[in-house]
Amino acid sequence: MKIKDIMNSNVISIDKNTSVLNTALIMQKYDIGFLPIVDNDDIIGVITDRDIVIRALINRIRTNVHASKYMSKDVISINQDNTCEDALTLMKEKKIKRLLVTEKDNLVGIVSFSTIVKHIIDSNFVVESIKVIDKPLKKIDKEAKIDEFKL
Repeated sequence: MKIKDIMNSNVISIDKNTSVLNTALIMQKYDIGFLPIVDNDDIIGVITDRDIVIRALINRIRTNVHASKYMSKDVISINQDNTCEDALTLMKEKKIKRLLVTEKDNLVGIVSFSTIVKHIIDSNFVVESIKVIDKPLKKIDKEAKIDEFKL
């Protein structure tokens, strides 16, 4: 199956001067956690909901700072004619869960790990690719409290 068959082609992006607060509001409005950042129609980076929490809010940065200050500049994309297996391999290699989808260097969509998993046929390949989201636990802060959850 090709990426173009399952990608989201309704790409929402933000300008490099969009504030962190407005970026978060856009993510909330559209129920997304990933936005390409553009400068004069050129993609210069991407920002995730995790970037906002880990890089901006944790550091007590004002929410009116431009989102481009916290974006990932390493833009990773895949051509829309590549296969889902190609995308999963790239996600695993780069340890990411979303890819920008391109056609002749133009942004045409976004594909996520979860979208691919919903559409992939070869479940053995999916099981191997799930390692893309497996990360070793980092040292836990001894003063942090863990909430108890019951079902």
